[in-house]
Amino acid sequence: MTKRILYGLFLFFLLTACKREEKAELKKEGKAGVSQKKQGLAQRLSPGIPKGFLQRDYCVDSSGAFAYTTIQLPNLKRSFLVEVDIKNQRSVLLPFSGSVYKDLEPMLSPDGSKLLFASNRPLYEGDSTGDYNLWFVERREREWGKPAAFDSMINTEADEFYPCMNNAGDLYFTAVYPGRHKDDLYVARFADTAYDKPLILPFSGLSTHEFNAWVSPDDQRLVFSAYGYANEVGGGDLYLTLRDSTGNWLSPQLLHTKINTSGLDYNPFVRKDTLYFTSKRMDDRWKEKEFKYLVEIKMMADTMGIGRQGIYFIALTPSAPVK
Repeated sequence: MTKRILYGLFLFFLLTACKREEKAELKKEGKAGVSQKKQGLAQRLSPGIPKGFLQRDYCVDSSGAFAYTTIQLPNLKRSFLVEVDIKNQRSVLLPFSGSVYKDLEPMLSPDGSKLLFASNRPLYEGDSTGDYNLWFVERREREWGKPAAFDSMINTEADEFYPCMNNAGDLYFTAVYPGRHKDDLYVARFADTAYDKPLILPFSGLSTHEFNAWVSPDDQRLVFSAYGYANEVGGGDLYLTLRDSTGNWLSPQLLHTKINTSGLDYNPFVRKDTLYFTSKRMDDRWKEKEFKYLVEIKMMADTMGIGRQGIYFIALTPSAPVK
């Protein structure tokens, strides 16, 4: 009997010690997000979307209450637009999305009256091209209208992606036009009631890839993704360009390595000098970190990049935070 009691006490103290150690480890790991913030690192955004989906593209309305994002099946065969109630972390499918076609890259117009997006839905009855074009939906208060395609000056038989609009209604977007064989950035100026012919942005080169840009409402700042640059970190990085005193775009500057990683960093959106972007980053701490408990791995995966695309955010000062 005495041996059984001693053995029971031994197990009790052993389990108690393990629990204390586990709690200490969890407390330590739980500070990871705070540590990232103190170091000025980009932080992963809590998704607020159904589990199991990939997430990309993110914009926030002027009230800061609602966000618009893309969710995708892991095999990328389906793609939907959802609205996220930021405070309550609840998401709903937008009423005009959810068809058999792929919708992605939502972006609000500066006044919030339109949601722009890209989709491979047909432009007209009988359209079988299957290419991506640019669309918009008007919103009155909390009611959405029906999707409408931009005109043929914008949409072609080539692919158009990632629309973004300034206060003047000018449309910035990515296109892969014949003869270029790669992504380039374009702007179509809005004149009276129609768009002029799109013009390629001056820094889009023949040997580099520039794509998916956010432009400030006043048309003075442009954040975009690129690869093929001599100073790139790798995988596709975010760059910033500003207009000079004559209205020309300055040479793009690489955003610092607290933003860019060896993974793909792309699809920027800025609100009140907070940069939101999509990233496929793998946090360097995974290389050396050792674990004792599965819950440690889960907590770390919830707060740090694991190579799976997600939304991140970081402060972006008015001047370029360049490397």
